[in-house]
Amino acid sequence: MNAVRMLFLPTCLLALSASAQTDSDAYESVDIKSKQCLATRQIKSTVVIDDANILFFTRGNSVYHNRLPEACKGLLRYKTFSYEQIAGRICEADLITLFRNTDAGIIRRCRIGKFDSMDSQDIPALIQMLHRPPTGEELPTADVEDVVAESD
Repeated sequence: MNAVRMLFLPTCLLALSASAQTDSDAYESVDIKSKQCLATRQIKSTVVIDDANILFFTRGNSVYHNRLPEACKGLLRYKTFSYEQIAGRICEADLITLFRNTDAGIIRRCRIGKFDSMDSQDIPALIQMLHRPPTGEELPTADVEDVVAESD
């Protein structure tokens, strides 16, 4: 009986180890494009694209696009905002505070979204896409019917 236990225990441990390794390998192969938070010490600069989009440039030449859940009126005009560091990071749903350039008066606070990683070479295409005028197709004209003739 002890011999059976001695063989059974290592077999179970080996199976569990193989299962854990497979899960770990699968996790590493997933290409994560979005982050909920950025470490504030890694942020070098920010660029406001418009009232709803900000680019965060980090050390290591990474770029993160943040699309705000709602437009922050005045963000493009003033381009000056701050954020609170909570545990040394800025996260999705945190608030940014928008300031006027001329004084320290707070204009408004706005929530930020997820941080989507992007290649710096794709920035011009992103800006062009965001500022492209809407393409509307011309609606076909309706045929005017002779209503008077039908009612007779």
